[in-house]
This record gives sequence, structure tokens and C-alpha cells, in this order.
Amino acid sequence: MHTKLLQIFSTYLLSINIAGSDKNTNYASTQKRLG
Repeated sequence: MHTKLLQIFSTYLLSINIAGSDKNTNYASTQKRLG
């Protein structure tokens, strides 16, 4: 349970980091890579 919570939290931080730093470029390139 604790590990899952940590995983959710790290994903949350990562999404904030992507959104916070040059949101358009980073997000677009990530989406392109993922399809």
C-alpha cells in the first residue's frame, strides 16, 4: 500500500514538473513519443 501511494505521488510530482516547465514543448514531445 505504501509503495503504491509513493508511486502515485511520484507520478503526480512528475506531471506537475512537466506541466510547470515549458508545458507545451515537453508535453507535446512526450505525447508524440507515446503515440
